[in-house]
Amino acid sequence: MNPTTTTNKPTIVFYYDVVCPWAYIGSKRIDAVAADVNATIVWTPVLLGGIYKATAAPQGKDGSATDVMPLNKRAIHTQELVNTLDRFQVPLQWHPNHPLRSINAGRLLHAVVDNADRRRLTHRLYKAYWVENLNVSDPQVLLSLVSEVGLGPSAFSVPLGESLFSHESLVKALTNATAAAVAQGAPGVPAFYLPKTSYNEPRLYWGGDRLHFVATALAGRPIAPERAISLRSHPTSSYFPLRTPTNMAVFVDFSSPWAFIGWSRLKAIQELAGPLLKIELVPILLGALFKTIGTPNVPMLAISATKREYGARDMDEWCSYWNAVDAAESSRLGKAAGSGGINLRFPDEFPIRSVTALRVAILEPKTFDIIYRSAWERNVPIANEAALAECLTAAGFPGTELVARAKTDETARQTLRENGERALRLGLCGVPTFVLGEGSEEQLLAWGQDRLDVVTDYLAGWRVGGGKKTGLSSASNSKL
Repeated sequence: MNPTTTTNKPTIVFYYDVVCPWAYIGSKRIDAVAADVNATIVWTPVLLGGIYKATAAPQGKDGSATDVMPLNKRAIHTQELVNTLDRFQVPLQWHPNHPLRSINAGRLLHAVVDNADRRRLTHRLYKAYWVENLNVSDPQVLLSLVSEVGLGPSAFSVPLGESLFSHESLVKALTNATAAAVAQGAPGVPAFYLPKTSYNEPRLYWGGDRLHFVATALAGRPIAPERAISLRSHPTSSYFPLRTPTNMAVFVDFSSPWAFIGWSRLKAIQELAGPLLKIELVPILLGALFKTIGTPNVPMLAISATKREYGARDMDEWCSYWNAVDAAESSRLGKAAGSGGINLRFPDEFPIRSVTALRVAILEPKTFDIIYRSAWERNVPIANEAALAECLTAAGFPGTELVARAKTDETARQTLRENGERALRLGLCGVPTFVLGEGSEEQLLAWGQDRLDVVTDYLAGWRVGGGKKTGLSSASNSKL
């Protein structure tokens, strides 16, 4: 059942499941985002397993996304959770029996009539599960939490008691909410559905790391802090430019559109951090990494259609977002907008065989720009040696000579091989990956261009609390 609301403000339909740690973090952050854009949140519990079943997710209805991840990716995914909990100071003690069934909790929440009451009870259930490790599948535990929150019988749409958990209206309400989330394109939770946006069309965003998209869609402008990097967990402006020399290795491959987007943001990171940040581009063969760690050569073809379709929209959204951020920053500084924005066009030939192009970039690092933009903006088949040489020559490089050398130069071959070995030693699972503090106890591996907020926080002085605050010491072998 939809809770009652009394507002005409913009709406955020928040889809969540009590036993998802990422949705738990989202529940801690969504109020602040809604307040920033004067929006109303409609708290809408769903069954994550039901979404997995309906979207034919490879892990199945009762599985977890980590079940089908190779070990490298699972380890990075776990560390991302640790980082996020620490950065946003969200308390968590891993439940020893995770995951518990959340059907009863979901039906109970759907019985709550008032939206504000549902919010209060949701927060209490999240604390019960993720901090106190209570059995939130037990009707008696749930009813005791209702009493603790101070909700009486009048707060519910059906009689308050054990019969509530099998009431036909609540069975339908939870099922229908889950179906609605799927119909609107949610591959999982947390998901945020916006019926009306500044784009004059509905939008759905998946993941707490897309909350800036939620705010942007409702505000009609890119929501980002000063210097326009991304939403961060805390202000960092006083830390920049850097006062001590810092190295950052960025692992990339011309075959990845996400690495292209991440590479395109390095100039902004450099401008923010200043001259004491040394950025090292590390070309690797992504296909070789995938083969070694057990990832499909084209991962997007191994995921559910819903997740694949969401990923395509997400890629377009990131390009538009970063371009809008750059335009806003240029306007703020009174500068003309630059011409180096992201104009991504998916190439006709994909996947891209990038080995020769990568060796060219190793031989002449100044070619990174022309090779990346040729592949991902101009539809140049860079796997074709003649086409690669032609685009290099047009940019003022000795294209034919570089391509010929790339095929025979032993140093380029060895460097590419050693870069791959380095990636494996570090535990990479994909590109782009940003590595700071390499080899130290404070080492950070940030995988994905959507982790640039983590990178900037690290550069500003944030360091994870070693997992002790999060209760995740054994979560690497658990379902996330």
